[in-house]
Amino acid sequence: MTTNKNSPSAGRINLVRWIAVAVVLTTFPMKANADASKEQPFFELVDVFEAGNLGYTTFRVPTIILSPQGTLIVSAEGRKDGHGDWADINTVIRRSTDGAKTWEATQVLIDDGLNTVNNNTFIADHDTGNLHLMHAINYERVYWRTSTDDGLRWSAPREITHVFDTYRSRDDYAWTVVAPGMSPGIVLRRGAKKGRFVVPVWLSLEHRHRPSIVTTVYSDDRGETWHAGEIVARDGEQIKNPSETVLIELNDGRVMAHLRNEQPLYRRAKSFSRDGATGWTTPEYDDQLFDPICQAGLERYSPTQLIFSNPDSSANQEQALKWKARSRENLTIRLSNDDGQTWPVSRVLDPGLAGYSQLAIDDDGMIYCVYERSNLGDAPGKFAPKFVSVAKFNLAWLLEEEDGNQ
Repeated sequence: MTTNKNSPSAGRINLVRWIAVAVVLTTFPMKANADASKEQPFFELVDVFEAGNLGYTTFRVPTIILSPQGTLIVSAEGRKDGHGDWADINTVIRRSTDGAKTWEATQVLIDDGLNTVNNNTFIADHDTGNLHLMHAINYERVYWRTSTDDGLRWSAPREITHVFDTYRSRDDYAWTVVAPGMSPGIVLRRGAKKGRFVVPVWLSLEHRHRPSIVTTVYSDDRGETWHAGEIVARDGEQIKNPSETVLIELNDGRVMAHLRNEQPLYRRAKSFSRDGATGWTTPEYDDQLFDPICQAGLERYSPTQLIFSNPDSSANQEQALKWKARSRENLTIRLSNDDGQTWPVSRVLDPGLAGYSQLAIDDDGMIYCVYERSNLGDAPGKFAPKFVSVAKFNLAWLLEEEDGNQ
């Protein structure tokens, strides 16, 4: 939207931006180039994976993690024989040790023959310097791996599927599909459960990924043993088919689960727990955050600020995909100054076709958004991205006064 700079609404928008900058100065540790009031807006875009390369039909479901050593690692599902979730899929990664300026060659991290390797979920453990990875095979078996050398080499997989069998025995939920993350697991930093690993998971009764439930699994010994948390949300009248979930620890020590769902409201849902595993609140909807039914990114920028990314296609009423999903386009970045209660600042990162996204933020306050970009165009009713891309930008870019930035 175009705003007259002399109008009352423009004054309110400018005030919001001034407050956002002030919050950064008072709450975010001062580091090189972290003062958005002095920085010049910065934005760069690089394509990390391109459909057709290395024999893969497309690359989907990207993740990004910043290692304790400052290395960026981007992963994707390299889909060989089709666009779908049940294709011959490998896990591929690329590393950058210089803040996304250059990228190492693609590494095939997991190749399980013709099987589907799915839902890569990374955890960065800053206490030990290690990286961890949870993933599934054929949506039926779950494994755990560790890297002690900044993602160069990874341990042999250790199967932990038995943890998820708890939902069959304890909760009478006879799942046939299990999917960790794929948003990153978190390490709790506050309260009695400090150091706990928590990973979001969704499970389904049927091959088509529906009907579904969302839960978490957790470890209090850095991934040596795992336990099944309580169910966060299950398909029913109140919420329809909750699935891909992002977790974040709030300032007050609670864990917020941010849920994709198929409720006709087309809004993100959220639930809260005191420890990331038990006592989840009844899911509620955030009227400020449109959800076309798509995975999203959520990351902490400062002690009070959160950054959110997803396709805001609210202006397009077309139900472009299956299960009444709206078009995946108009990838938008939002800023909250109050730990996710309100989202007063937003800017469109990519107005074109754009799908799944994740976020990472480095020690200098630089923001990285990995996302599915463009479409091959030969898969009607499906989303088959042409690129997995990484956008690198700073807070000054997000706060910059541009048409459409509100």
